Amino acid sequence: MAPNSLATTPKRLHREYTETGFIGHQLRAANALATEINRLTTQLSVIRLELLQHMAEKQLDQMTCGDLYCIKKTRHNWSYSSETEREMQKVRNSQKWEQAQEIAQDSPTTFIQLGVLQR
Repeated sequence: MAPNSLATTPKRLHREYTETGFIGHQLRAANALATEINRLTTQLSVIRLELLQHMAEKQLDQMTCGDLYCIKKTRHNWSYSSETEREMQKVRNSQKWEQAQEIAQDSPTTFIQLGVLQR
């Protein structure tokens, strides 16, 4: 049977780096970029909303300005009947059982999360 990451949690290792070293500079640069991306994402969401409202008012599906374009897209958010929701819950419970029994196979993805410690 495949090893189950839920059954054995590996020891987490931690290391403190100096702010003047290479890794410290990399962490600072990554955090500065992430902060700027969040700021720009917030700014962009306001502009997107304004463009969407304009398109709705004018009943437009697409707009162009030179070689720039804006296309209205629709993403569906389905709601299901109580019966279907119960069946979906049964499947989720079966998935958890298979994980606990080490029947399900885990293919984890490794990534990093950036943040600022609250001191």
